Amino acid sequence: MMGWGWGGGWFGLWLGLLLLLGVVAAVVFAVVAATGHPQAGPPVGPSPPPGLPVSEAERILEERFARGEIDADALARGRQALRNR
Repeated sequence: MMGWGWGGGWFGLWLGLLLLLGVVAAVVFAVVAATGHPQAGPPVGPSPPPGLPVSEAERILEERFARGEIDADALARGRQALRNR
């Protein structure tokens, strides 16, 4: 029977597509690893200088912003309130 070996028929077609997808995925991975991940936008509000510990309250505030529970203005107001207390 022709087309039932390793290199022909449906198996050969699926194997070729799988290999092609693997090559494409490897190229995309290499490009992202070489260039870094693009940022979604500029950081919102002033952030603490590197090396300074971020309080638990600020971390929770930033998590709420990341989940979409609060907007950028509420995040900035919350940071300001936490730093002025």
